[in-house]
Amino acid sequence: TWKDARKYLDKYVALSREFQQADGAFSAAVFYKAARPRSPRQLISTTGHALEWMSLALSPEELQQAWVLKAIERMVADMEKFPTEVFSDGGLYHAAHALRRFREATGK
Repeated sequence: TWKDARKYLDKYVALSREFQQADGAFSAAVFYKAARPRSPRQLISTTGHALEWMSLALSPEELQQAWVLKAIERMVADMEKFPTEVFSDGGLYHAAHALRRFREATGK
């Protein structure tokens, strides 16, 4: 049911937020524990994937909460700092798609 789906999404949003790094990046260990990404490549992949599914799971208002904006700022900082060759194609795709979905949802 939709109620069960919402509970499931809320659980993983909460875990992502709990394991989020102080600098805004999401955990390299995803939903298992807090773990700092070891490289810009890993940061873009993990944070990009998380933001991508959250762009669908969270409302436009929730997407503008400070912890989500901090993740976006952290991810974009690495995207601007390093050449695209540093990132995996898949990670870069998910990061760019997350940013596009965020912009569509929030108008920012």
